[in-house]
Amino acid sequence: ASDSGIGADQQLINIYLRKAEFDKALAAIDNLEKKRPNDPAVLHLRGVTLLAMKDEAAARRSFEAALASKPGFFPSASALASLDLAEGKPDLARGRIEGVLKVEPTNLRAMLAMAEISAKAGAPVEKVVALLEAAIKAHPNDATPRRVLIDYYLTTKSNKLALDAAQSAVAALPGIPELVDALGRAQHLAGDTDQALATMKGLAASKPDWPQAQMRLAGMYMLDKKPEQAEQAWRQALKIKPDYLDAQRALIIFYVQGGKSPQALELARKVKEQRPKEPTGWLLEGDIAVAGKKWAEAADAYRNGLKKFPTQNSLAIKLHTALLASAKTADASALAKSWLADHPKDAAFRVHLASVALAQKDYASAEKNYRTALESLPENPMVLNNLAWIAVEKKDPGALALAEKANELAPNQAPFMDTLALALSQKGDHVKALEIQKKAVTLAPENPFLKLNLARIYLNAGDKTNAKIELERLAAMGSKFPMQQEVERLIAAL
Repeated sequence: ASDSGIGADQQLINIYLRKAEFDKALAAIDNLEKKRPNDPAVLHLRGVTLLAMKDEAAARRSFEAALASKPGFFPSASALASLDLAEGKPDLARGRIEGVLKVEPTNLRAMLAMAEISAKAGAPVEKVVALLEAAIKAHPNDATPRRVLIDYYLTTKSNKLALDAAQSAVAALPGIPELVDALGRAQHLAGDTDQALATMKGLAASKPDWPQAQMRLAGMYMLDKKPEQAEQAWRQALKIKPDYLDAQRALIIFYVQGGKSPQALELARKVKEQRPKEPTGWLLEGDIAVAGKKWAEAADAYRNGLKKFPTQNSLAIKLHTALLASAKTADASALAKSWLADHPKDAAFRVHLASVALAQKDYASAEKNYRTALESLPENPMVLNNLAWIAVEKKDPGALALAEKANELAPNQAPFMDTLALALSQKGDHVKALEIQKKAVTLAPENPFLKLNLARIYLNAGDKTNAKIELERLAAMGSKFPMQQEVERLIAAL
């Protein structure tokens, strides 16, 4: 009230947002707006708050108002583009960012956003690379576009090009840790493990106070099958930063996999001491017990954590899982009933219950919980896909619309494409179903379940020749594919 500036206002709003006290945050924004009317940053902040309240329509209006106040205001253009992408509208998202670039042609964040949107929309690699190279040319002394280009090459499995880009980046901007790290990763994926390890050692030596360097080095040691050196690197990271959670998690996994549960538990309890106001330590303690199939101990850890953090659904979900695994179904049911009574809008817990029911082929219960979750998560592609899969199993004609929406929201995802192909085949559109299923198999060639469904679609289309080819390939996998009985049944029916 006494400050004509906005620093105190911003801090107050941030506190309310962290505490999820959105009404108070909006009231504080109202006060801030009196000091800064039509300020795009204030309008954007209102949009962020409304989005946290899940009022997407009102959030959009605030972001649009910010852009009207200041055309090309990147934060709001980016927020709107993210919403557009979530709705499966990449062209609209691209237009938002193009609006920024018209005002600021070399805005780095906008240039990178344009490349990201193009990649998500399935643009050719050459187009995405050209956008990133333009960003590098416009900002030759900034490491970020160079690192993004390297990472993009790696995600598209263009490992040799990634290595060339990394070497060029380090030569242009020597000594920048993120670029040296990218070079080491590129060297490893290009097959030069020794050089990658040397690069990571050099990074760790040049940054003795940077725990992330030790983490990278540990990862490289593990890839090089040198677990003892990896353990030393993780421990060195903890010497630099004793509460470094990434190193603690990595060591816990390392100890669990090596059958050293006491050492893993010691670390988990250390996390509890260091983070008494977070559930992390209790979750880790339970997870260690789960790894050893000590379900009662796991349930105790999660239950103790839930007593301390009664609103943490991650603890509730894991406790429910542990109770089911230990055959305490009555206790699990009581927990679920109590939790939903206290948290009726907890979509994550609903999704968990639906997934459990789906695994048990209790389609009615799974569908009920997924549909309830969908009320809070209307644009969640996983929920939509699983509902579509249940509808396929039930031969419900509504399967196709659900599957299409899931694929619009998350294109080029093999499991979602699989469901869509099955729904199309069930509708009699075998040509399109085969086209989509073949693409799904190409995207995830290691997944034999996709190949089994490809064979089923061939059979639905009356193409026994290609169905037989796929089924014989699956039969050749023997015990590596658990559905050989189904494969044999389909072959016998040819």
